[in-house]
This record gives sequence, C-alpha cells and structure tokens, in this order.
Amino acid sequence: MLISELRVMVDVKDLSAVRKFYQNILGFQERVLPDAEEEIAMFELGEGRVIEFFAEQEIQRSQKLELSLEVPDVRVLWERLQEQVTVVFPLRHNEWGDTSFAIKDPAGCTLIFFTRD
Repeated sequence: MLISELRVMVDVKDLSAVRKFYQNILGFQERVLPDAEEEIAMFELGEGRVIEFFAEQEIQRSQKLELSLEVPDVRVLWERLQEQVTVVFPLRHNEWGDTSFAIKDPAGCTLIFFTRD
C-alpha cells in the first residue's frame, strides 16, 4: 500500500491561537480554505503531509495528541524556538540514534522535532 498524503486532524478550543502558532512561530504554510476559515486551519508539511485543526464542536474527542516531525537540523530549530514556546523537554541526544526536543502548541498537543544522527 502506498499512501500519497497523510492528514492528522485535531479538534482545538482556540483555532485563532493555533493558526498563529503554526504560521508565525513554526513558519508552516496554511492551505487557505475560503469557505471554512472560521472552522478549519490546514497546514502543508511537505510531500503529502498535512495537519488540520478544527474549531472544537459539541462532540468531544481526546485532547491527547503527539506529533513527531523529522527536520533537517533540529539544533537550528531549537535555537529559533526555545524562547517562544512551552518546552516539554529540551534538546537532547537519544540513545536510539536521533537528537530531539519537544514543545506544546496552544491546543496542548506535544510536538517532537528530531534529526537522525
């Protein structure tokens, strides 16, 4: 099976705060949905990977979500982000062969950024 696009969908309480975080702090490009801007923020992560945030509806889903994202240089990203975000764990080398750090987004999701050794 070949998957050409992967979408992660997350319900959030404050769509505006999440949109600003992913655009302004992480620098992700939003895929604008003119008819749904009040309800959905969709971000292209590259090569068929998309994350979508939905304004919270009456039906509650689990708020627990962790995303692990491989980046070209985790050290450069750490230097750029560390003073602007809520840190879950700081930059560290892991025995399984990568270097990573983790932060929280405004919706409470944990984002783990890593670069393989």
